[in-house]
Amino acid sequence: MRRRFLIPLTALALLHSAHAQSSSPETVGAPDAWTHKGNFGLSVTSGNSDTLRATLGLDSVKETELWKYTFELDAIYGEDEGVTSNERLAARFQADRDLSEKTYLGLSTNFLYDSLADIDYRSGNFAVYGYKFIESDTMNFRIEAGPGLIIEKRNGTSSTNFAYRFAQFFDWQFSKNTKLFQSLSITGAVSDPGDYLLEAEAGIESALSGPWSLRIAAKAIQYGEGTLTQGNDDFLLTAGLGYAFQQNNDDLPTISDAQDKKKFKTGEWVTTALLGGSFASGNSDSASLAIGLLSKYKTADTETSLGFNANYGQNNSETTAQTLFVDAHTQMDLKGAWFTGLRLDADHNRLSDLDYRISLAPYLGYYFIETEKAKLSLEAGPSLVIESKGEGDQTYLGAYANLKGEWILTEQTKLVSEINWLANTGDAEEFVVISTFGIDHSISDRAKLKLVLTNSYDNDPAPGRESNDLSLVTGIEFEL
Repeated sequence: MRRRFLIPLTALALLHSAHAQSSSPETVGAPDAWTHKGNFGLSVTSGNSDTLRATLGLDSVKETELWKYTFELDAIYGEDEGVTSNERLAARFQADRDLSEKTYLGLSTNFLYDSLADIDYRSGNFAVYGYKFIESDTMNFRIEAGPGLIIEKRNGTSSTNFAYRFAQFFDWQFSKNTKLFQSLSITGAVSDPGDYLLEAEAGIESALSGPWSLRIAAKAIQYGEGTLTQGNDDFLLTAGLGYAFQQNNDDLPTISDAQDKKKFKTGEWVTTALLGGSFASGNSDSASLAIGLLSKYKTADTETSLGFNANYGQNNSETTAQTLFVDAHTQMDLKGAWFTGLRLDADHNRLSDLDYRISLAPYLGYYFIETEKAKLSLEAGPSLVIESKGEGDQTYLGAYANLKGEWILTEQTKLVSEINWLANTGDAEEFVVISTFGIDHSISDRAKLKLVLTNSYDNDPAPGRESNDLSLVTGIEFEL
């Protein structure tokens, strides 16, 4: 029951401008052209664990000789066991006109919907005056403030108020590939000091390889006029990937780049490390964490692999995911397309009531297809299984089979699939089938962006548990 190692990220695949010319996190577009970067993340589980996490974002900028236009969109939705754990949509559009090298005037409009904070809508329109204290290639610091009007419906009450806006922005490119960023904004009603919205964000963005960058950010939100059922504070920690589209894609990494790199490391251990997740507190209290280590050793005829992977999720103090998987195998090529190996697997899944399942399986395999573009193989053999599921423990002789395939779709992208079957030879009704379909997109010769759909079917589940467990996760797999 082999699994893929990956990081579930709350914000993935930041898409930068098609006019970008550099591989740094910030890209510059042609004059009078919009530049864009967006983010999207998705993870879904169904069965014994029913969860959904989705994020969507967009950042767009257009600059002319005198004007600068910006548009921002940020949305997040989460659901655990049918109960909404996140539901927030925020958008802002602003047009700024330079008055001098240091000053500017702007018109800003923003919108917010947050069901967990009981905000049906909050729309603000402001005229702002801004001052640039620092503006250079490596550091920028500016503030802006001005009057406006807020129209909102919160806690079931609609209101329209004269309002104010204050915002501060800072970023520092302290090395060639890494920058810090920070911002603070507050909008509120002039007539009611308790009616305000304060948002603070800070993070780091670093170039990974080629057009890709990594972004980790923390955001704190404070709402005025909290109620007994809706709190005043929210906190969200996210990680994401950035991508800069380039007009010339000749230097983009390819799938074959990664494969060639592996060949050069023949006879050496190659280790893949994984760490990721998200955390939110306040009106939404949820967390997810994924950690993993995978080490491989290859020679001309053999491969040895040792892997560890764990996932944990929690919402409002209730566990929504708790899995642990250990995989160890050694494999040797035989004559022609044949190969043989020995594998040891250990599984734990709290929500499926699986305390542990340990299986030891010698196997014989055959490559039906083995080309540069495609691979298809089948491996099978007997298995000794020891498991504790529900309230019962058992040891039995099983049968193991695994059908694996991959197809290089483009130079950067390949499809992978796997069907893993483990059965009790003494009971035809007791078997487990794990089906996996994934898309790998090359980030560099050391990393891949992944989307993996997995379905685990246990024909004899623990009492009170479901047979099917489905998950859809976006992630990144990278080599140390």
